[in-house]
Amino acid sequence: MQWYTTYAPFYDKFGHFFGSVTIALLSLAYVAIIKRYSKIKLDKLNTFLFIIIFTLALGGLWEIGEFTLDQLFGTMHQPGLTDTMYDLIFDLLGGIFVAVLTSLNFEKMRKVIITTGGKN
Repeated sequence: MQWYTTYAPFYDKFGHFFGSVTIALLSLAYVAIIKRYSKIKLDKLNTFLFIIIFTLALGGLWEIGEFTLDQLFGTMHQPGLTDTMYDLIFDLLGGIFVAVLTSLNFEKMRKVIITTGGKN
């Protein structure tokens, strides 16, 4: 327990950032599936916004889950509003990171997904 309390501020933010990067990559995979198998057309801006909104939505659900556990079981997953806000900020940064990388390579990725179905 001592290790966690010593490194919690760094570890928690690190975990939220990389967890949100993972979620953002999953949302990118979902975008690829949508583009490949549906008639819905997402342009660069819509893809960028979808990645960020999807990542923040799941980050918000995570924070609601922590709040619920704290209320039901008396745990301390959320020591305060500042911690929750920093968690959501790092979720946002992870989503923006993946969305920007996606935007930079959008045309190349679009061609691969649509024309070859992801097969090279």
